[in-house]
Amino acid sequence: MKQILLISLVVVLAVFAFNVAEGCDATCQFRKAIDDCQKQAHHSNVLQTSVQTTATFTSMDTSQLPGNSVFKECMKQKKKEFSSGK
Repeated sequence: MKQILLISLVVVLAVFAFNVAEGCDATCQFRKAIDDCQKQAHHSNVLQTSVQTTATFTSMDTSQLPGNSVFKECMKQKKKEFSSGK
């Protein structure tokens, strides 16, 4: 039992050391996730606005743009990845 705990501790420390060596802690990883999701959302919004007519676009709220849901889904996925330790 002690050996399993020791091996687990070594693995956790190795992962932590790798992340520190990469210069990216949890805050850094969270910022990268937000940046990635913002880029995906922006791309979706650009595609949507390029096909909207002026009349329908001016009546749209920003929450109706596809990037809003893309960002939310992306952040949900990133949260799952963080909680699973990937």
